[in-house]
Amino acid sequence: MPLLKSSMGNNKKIGKALVSFTQVGLTVISPIIACLIIGRALTTHFGCPNYVLVISIVIGAVSGFISMIKFLLKVTK
Repeated sequence: MPLLKSSMGNNKKIGKALVSFTQVGLTVISPIIACLIIGRALTTHFGCPNYVLVISIVIGAVSGFISMIKFLLKVTK
């Protein structure tokens, strides 16, 4: 019976790790996609130059990276 208890504890740890990994991925990709959509809208609907799209993607990547760092610092405490 102790073997089953140990196995269940490992499953919980694996589950928590998987949830954290998924949340980090979503935390990084969400701002990038949002800024991509906004930048694309600015270039197509308002006639802004194409470098506005590049700048918005860079802003999204930096924001995603900062959000990831904040999340990881909170999780490791």
